[in-house]
Parts: sequence; structure tokens; C-alpha cells
Amino acid sequence: QAAAAETTVGTIAHSLRQPGSRSSAVKNRQRKMLEGQLRNEHDRAMASVNKHIAEIEQKVASATERIKEIEALMADPAHYKDAQNVIAVNREYTMLKERMAELTLEWDELTLQAELIKQEYSRKQENLEI
Repeated sequence: QAAAAETTVGTIAHSLRQPGSRSSAVKNRQRKMLEGQLRNEHDRAMASVNKHIAEIEQKVASATERIKEIEALMADPAHYKDAQNVIAVNREYTMLKERMAELTLEWDELTLQAELIKQEYSRKQENLEI
């Protein structure tokens, strides 16, 4: 579907650049239609990426809060009276730190993807104006 839309966009954009091929009103209508299609395509792609970014940010916030709780617990000398609890808390702490690294990497990839989508949208808009 995206490939078909891109072909349509490319065909109409090419026809808009042809001198004398159509009246000004028809060209303006086609340009507006194309701009709308590009904007809708961009908005759909960005909505998906932004949704995933928001989900990751929520997970990071939760993990950060739990890490703070564990660090406070680890600062309490009474915590070290129960060896089994210390081991369990240390495992959870290590797991959370690893999860934070994974989430950060995923967040970086999604923000890069969002930037590429924006650049592609700008490139397509510029092609309409040629």
C-alpha cells in the first residue's frame, strides 16, 4: 500500500512539474491532494513510533522508581540481616539495570527512526515544490 502511494505521489509530482501540462487550478488541486496524502502517511508512521516511544518512557520511569527503592533499601544496614533477601534484591537490581540498558537502546533506535521519517517527509515535500 505504501509503495502504491509512493508511486502515485511520484506520478502526480512528476506531472505537476511538466510545463503547460495542466491548468493552474488542476495543478493546485493535485498539489493539495498530494500534500494531504504525504501528511497522512507521515502522521500514521509517526503515531506508531511515538506510541512505542511513550511506552518505553513509561517502562523507564517505572524501572527508575524501583531502582531508587532498591538503592534506598540497600543503604539500610538492617536489610543485610536476611541473606536470602539480599540475594533476591541484588538479582532484581541487576536485572533492572540490564533492562534499563535495553530500553535505552530501544529508545535510541525509535528516536532515530522518527528522525528518518521526518527527513523522508521533508524530502517528499521538497519534491512537490520542484
